[in-house]
Amino acid sequence: MKKKTAFLDCSKAIDRKKLENPDLFFSTRRTHLILLDEIQFMPQILPAIRKELDFYKKPGRFILVSSLNPDSIAGFSLPPKTNLPAKNDLKPHPKTSGRSNGKMVFRDLEGIGLKEALAVKLSRNRHWFRGGYPQALKSKSDKAFLHWTDNFIHQYLSQELPFYSDLRLSPDKMLNCLKMIASFNGNILNLEQLARSLGITGPTAKRYLDQLENAYLLRNLSPWLPNDKKRLIRSPKIYLRDSGLLHTLLGIDSHTNLCTHMAVGGSWEAYVVNEICKALPTRISAHYYRTQHGAEADLVLVKNNRPIACIDISYSSEPTPNKGFRQCIADLTTKKNFIIYPGKTNLTGFDNIRIISLESLLDKFLPALL
Repeated sequence: MKKKTAFLDCSKAIDRKKLENPDLFFSTRRTHLILLDEIQFMPQILPAIRKELDFYKKPGRFILVSSLNPDSIAGFSLPPKTNLPAKNDLKPHPKTSGRSNGKMVFRDLEGIGLKEALAVKLSRNRHWFRGGYPQALKSKSDKAFLHWTDNFIHQYLSQELPFYSDLRLSPDKMLNCLKMIASFNGNILNLEQLARSLGITGPTAKRYLDQLENAYLLRNLSPWLPNDKKRLIRSPKIYLRDSGLLHTLLGIDSHTNLCTHMAVGGSWEAYVVNEICKALPTRISAHYYRTQHGAEADLVLVKNNRPIACIDISYSSEPTPNKGFRQCIADLTTKKNFIIYPGKTNLTGFDNIRIISLESLLDKFLPALL
C-alpha cells in the first residue's frame, strides 16, 4: 500500500496557516510522510517536530527541505562536520555528504550533475550553459531558459532573501552585487573592491556573501595552506554554484555565444570546479593553491590532511602543463595530477600529468582517488 503524503510549502501563507497548531497537525498524520518544503520560512516549528519525534518514534516520517544551509537556520543545532560515523541510528548515506544529530539526518543536495544529465540524453554543452536547475534544463528553448532563470533571480532577491535575512539591501543593489560576483567568478576575492563598487562597507559585503553562500548560490573555495614557509595567497576564490545563473547574469544567451565570450574560460573553470565538488564525499575537501609568484593549481583535493591530486582546468583544445602547475605539483608532492579540457577524448599526458575530459574524471579517475 502506497504511503500517504502530506506536502506543505512553508513559503506560502496558506500552508503556514495549516501549521498554526503543529501538534494537532502531526498527531493526526502519523501514518503519513510529512514533507515540509522551504522550512527556513518556519524555523519556529522545529521544537514541535522534535516533540513529535520523541512521542512517536517511527523513522522516516519527516522530510524537511530548505534552500538555505541548515547551519544558518536557528534551531537546527547541527553537529560539527566530522569524518567519524555518527553515534546513533541515523547515519548519512555513504554516497552523500551529511551529518546527523540523532533525530535528523542532514544532506546537501546539489543541482543536477553532468552524469545525471548525460544519463537522460542531455548534452554536456546544454548542461554547462543552462546549469543544474531542473526547470532550466528542461526548458524548450534557450529563450525560455533565460526567462525562467531571470524570474528565479528576481523572485529570490525580492521575496525570499528579505524574508529570512536581516540585510536591508534593495533588490536592485542585491542584483548588482550578484552581477559583480558573476564578473569576479573564478577570481580571488577582493572584498574591499566589491564593497566599494556597491557603495557599502566591507563588513556588510562580507555578510551578504555569507548569505549567498548559505543560500547555495555562491561557492567559496578556500586556499590550501600547508605548514611551510612559502608565501601563499590566503583569500578564497569565489564561484557561482550554477552555471545557468552565471550566464544569465552575464547576459550570455546561447552556448554558441558563450564559446566566443571573454568569460568562457572562467565559466568552464567554474563548471568543472562545481561538478567535481558535487562528486566529492565529506572526507575529501577541495581547495586551490597559489603562490605569490603566480604558480597555481585550480583544484587541490585533500584527504586526511594530505593533498592527493592537483587539477588544472584549461579551456584549450590542446592544453599543456605550464611551469606554475608543475611547481605546484612539486610543492605538494601529489602523484595523481590532471588537466581537464573541454574535449571528449583523453590526450597523451606529460610525466605524471594526465590530460582528460571532465567525463573521464568523473567516471573513472575520481572514483579511483576516493
